[in-house]
Amino acid sequence: MVKFLVIIVFQLSLSFLYAMEYGLILGGGLAQAYGSKDQAADYNIEIKSHPVSRAGIFSQHNITENLALIQEVLFAQKGSKQTIKVKDQPVKFDLQYDLNYLEVPFLLKYRLLQIGDFRLNSLVGFSFSYLLDAGYDIDGSVQVGQGENVSVIPLKDSYKIKDLDEFDYSLLYGFSTEPKFLGIPIGIEYRFSLSWYKINFPTYQDMAPVVLSNHSHALTLSYKFWK
Repeated sequence: MVKFLVIIVFQLSLSFLYAMEYGLILGGGLAQAYGSKDQAADYNIEIKSHPVSRAGIFSQHNITENLALIQEVLFAQKGSKQTIKVKDQPVKFDLQYDLNYLEVPFLLKYRLLQIGDFRLNSLVGFSFSYLLDAGYDIDGSVQVGQGENVSVIPLKDSYKIKDLDEFDYSLLYGFSTEPKFLGIPIGIEYRFSLSWYKINFPTYQDMAPVVLSNHSHALTLSYKFWK
């Protein structure tokens, strides 16, 4: 972990020192987790979107007139929501995982189209993420008894997740545009993030963990404060 952080800090120091443009990033999106259905043979699982936010700074190196390298440092939220039903048993619960990362994306931006002041760019790249903290919430119930003697026992728990994988690695792609709105140097971007790293998430008590990977859709605004 220490070597990773030293390399990242060194690389970012050089990148930001020689960058041509700098700016701020603020946005949000929807996160989910995906995994193999084979590990959930005894459950019916409904995966739901989880609202998240992201903010940070970026530097841009213009390589050619149409191509640029972008590097960012972000506080990025990820996570997942699932509604889980145990097959053939009166057990149902909602799980929510909240993950906060320090994320370092590297992107190539290529100008696809320009008509007048309208510019459309493609984005492709990857990111390294370091886990800052993680939380787990469960809200469910178990039915006990039959007929008129049925009673419902609540299942509720919430805690910080320890010993979760510290790092995550994602592929990125998306599109951006830079409208000239009242002369303000802003950008609008859509980005999709897909992790190839598998994370062991806890479920409930003695139940086996579930292996999932992060992915998210994000819409962000950027503002160049130096060019």
